[in-house]
Amino acid sequence: MRAFVSVSRLVLLGCALAASLVAVVARAEQPGLPAVISVGGSGLDAARVRAAIEHELGVALVLAPNAEERLEIAMTGRRANVTYYAPDREPVTRSVDLPRDSERALQTVAFLAGNLARDEAAELLKQLAPATTAEPEEVAPPPPLPPPAVPVTTTPPQAPPTKPAPPKRAPGPALIEPKRFAGNVSLYYPLTGLEHTEQRRLNLELGLVYSRVGAIRGAGGTFGYFRSDGPVEGLSVGLFWNRSGPVRGMQFSSLVNEGYGELRGLSVAGVVDARDGDSRGVQGAFVVSSTHLAFGIQGAGIVAVARDVVGVQGGGVLAVAGSVRGGQLGLVSVAGPTQGLQLGLVNVAGPVKGLQLGLVNVATGDVDGGAIGLISIAKNGRLQPSVWYSGPDVNLMVGVKSVVGYTYSELAIGDDPSHDRPSHQETLGLHLELRHRLYAELGGGYRETHQSSGPFTDSNQSLVRSEVRYEARVGFEPIHGVTAFAGGGVTQRVKGQGPTARGTYFFGLSFL
Repeated sequence: MRAFVSVSRLVLLGCALAASLVAVVARAEQPGLPAVISVGGSGLDAARVRAAIEHELGVALVLAPNAEERLEIAMTGRRANVTYYAPDREPVTRSVDLPRDSERALQTVAFLAGNLARDEAAELLKQLAPATTAEPEEVAPPPPLPPPAVPVTTTPPQAPPTKPAPPKRAPGPALIEPKRFAGNVSLYYPLTGLEHTEQRRLNLELGLVYSRVGAIRGAGGTFGYFRSDGPVEGLSVGLFWNRSGPVRGMQFSSLVNEGYGELRGLSVAGVVDARDGDSRGVQGAFVVSSTHLAFGIQGAGIVAVARDVVGVQGGGVLAVAGSVRGGQLGLVSVAGPTQGLQLGLVNVAGPVKGLQLGLVNVATGDVDGGAIGLISIAKNGRLQPSVWYSGPDVNLMVGVKSVVGYTYSELAIGDDPSHDRPSHQETLGLHLELRHRLYAELGGGYRETHQSSGPFTDSNQSLVRSEVRYEARVGFEPIHGVTAFAGGGVTQRVKGQGPTARGTYFFGLSFL
């Protein structure tokens, strides 16, 4: 009898192992949902993002960037953009700002991706549903009673609902598609040649005052206000106002471009170009342009605003971005984390990996690179009052030196008391930290010397000498906050008296 029970247990155990093996093989052969995940500078882990989305959908993700039908998750800074691509359909994008807490950010991304995938790929998810079956636990040694022949499976905590699958399209009525060619003429919507143009995808739309269409695959234009509720593939023009959905092509207006969804191409407006979505290509306006992610070139005559820039952003007066990878230009340039070049009269950025070039540079974090300007301030920089003696003219100089990364700049005034000749000079150059509290610098600048009767003017009566300076110096910090330095160089006269070229020397102290 005991032998019979033992044999029964072995048989049952073999059945359980076979069932487990079949389930594992079936899961390995079951295709998953094609996906692309890019975490950018969000600070999230790609593997955890993938796991969270798989848990939300109840299906496996297969990383397939070239799949025609795929779910794409791209994070730029603290913003997540989720797009679903499918053959013969327009991409659908959802965007959301991420919480600073990592766990909440993961939940937000998973929830957004899950909702979009269920809306756009219900049939595909339904086919992949068997992949949600939980894998059986590793079979433990037989308990006193025979185990069940088939492992018990549990339903994932957030499995898709069992209600009927939603339609593949985003919520809203389906567009009336042209069989061959669909053209329309509008006076003032709804006074149109075709009925219900707001529900149609047209190949050509010509309007006088106000046109409204469902989508454009071709060209659409109005002398007054043009509106496309859906995507534009080709060209849309509104002489005074142009409101379009996602654009693959070109969008123009003499006054205002208003965009929703992604731009892939060119968008230009005379006054304002504002897009509630990403811009991949060129976006510009003579006054103000704004977008989420500027991937390419964004410019404006006065103000350019983007949450993130990957490329070049330029504002005639002000350029503002959440983060920059590339270049940012403006009279005043303001950004968060920056990798590349920031150029303006005043530059303000978060941590900088690259170069700031302007009259005043401010980095709210560390600078890995340099900052060139009259005044440069950084978290890992130094702003040092300095005093030194300069020859061959007898000059006592007082100035302020900015040291940031591999660069330095210096502003100074001085006086030659024997001849009553005040002077001013500006210097910038390269800074290199050496061992044992030593540094070396190589730079150049400009200097003017005047008579006291007219200091700091360009008057020929007061100007004694103006010259271009080239110098090298070394410094040593024997105690923290006090640095002794000495150096020399040559000068080239531009105006005034004295030899065309001459040698110079100097020595002094810097503090802080």
